[in-house]
Amino acid sequence: VVAGGLGLTGGVLVGRKTARRLRPLTQFDYRHIDGQGMHCFVGVAGFLSQKSDHGRIWASLPVVAQHGEHYALEWESQHLLALGKALGTFWAKGIGSITVKGFAGQASRVAARKVIWPMAILSLADLIDNPWSVARDRADKAAEQLAADLKARVHGNRPVTLIGFSLGARVIFRALEKLAEDTDGSMGIVDHVILLGGAFSAKPESWRNVRDVVAGRLVNAYSQNDMVLRFLYRTAEWESKDIAGLHRVGADGVESIDVSHIVDGH
Repeated sequence: VVAGGLGLTGGVLVGRKTARRLRPLTQFDYRHIDGQGMHCFVGVAGFLSQKSDHGRIWASLPVVAQHGEHYALEWESQHLLALGKALGTFWAKGIGSITVKGFAGQASRVAARKVIWPMAILSLADLIDNPWSVARDRADKAAEQLAADLKARVHGNRPVTLIGFSLGARVIFRALEKLAEDTDGSMGIVDHVILLGGAFSAKPESWRNVRDVVAGRLVNAYSQNDMVLRFLYRTAEWESKDIAGLHRVGADGVESIDVSHIVDGH
């Protein structure tokens, strides 16, 4: 009776957590930031802090790209705020308690699956219902909507540049994969793409089709010091190598930029 009861209770909890992760999107919209022009820029954030929102994060975009109209994709702010808070806690209680650069050096010399993660970090892992997993699943759903919007040319018949970091980069990459699956006019809709600290695979085969969808530059910026991404991606995806936010992409037409010297975290 006890075993059966525990089994049933556990199944119900897992079911509730899964249902929470698989709910439809509750927020997906474009906020106009500034600018006018024939070129359209869309920034996609990967997490939020308590002092930031989608608009503030991309407020400097018009300064960098002055020849177009600028938007911030507002998606699932509730979950991105929870993720931002969790990342802060993760850093403070986990990675913040060890020498990051020394540990990063160890991880770069040894296959990540062989790295001995400190217990302070392992104790923070929750494989089913943590903010990272929830936001990651939302990112994949947001990618489907973004792909549909791009295909429908909701921003008009003008070039679109996509810029994203962390799970925001995942939204963009997954959307490009969706576009690559279509052969009816999806090629060349996107002009340039810049991905920062991407939470997805760096394997060349997954980038070749995406390269065909992007008419201009396809940039992958990565930092080998990003231990948060290394741990979270390894835990959630059961992979430890070939992460776009940590390594260069060995595919033709992809520009890989190592920003390790200026970016020491996620």
